[in-house]
Amino acid sequence: MGDHAAEKKTDEIMKNQGRQVIIMKKKICAVLAITMMLSLTGCQSTTKNLGGSTTIELEPNQKLEEITWKNDSLWYLTRPMTDADIAETHTFKESSNFGLIEGTVTIIEKRQEE
Repeated sequence: MGDHAAEKKTDEIMKNQGRQVIIMKKKICAVLAITMMLSLTGCQSTTKNLGGSTTIELEPNQKLEEITWKNDSLWYLTRPMTDADIAETHTFKESSNFGLIEGTVTIIEKRQEE
């Protein structure tokens, strides 16, 4: 009877350890997933496909003319600023059907006196 009780206790300990391992694996997977998502924030293709935000600072004295997506790449047309131009910040926001995955691209212009 003593051996049976010890065997039962050993089985219970093994089950608890198995549960703890599963819980730990789930926590590790969750942390990895969150880390991957956070590390991709700011990546253009992530912004387009999964939402989030990307900020692009143009070279000094460049003026934004146009912006568009081609596949997962963001293309933008710039020109040199004239004396009359002022530096601006442009914010492009996506508005999805259900509001679930929405991205924002911010373009920052800078004027640098020569």
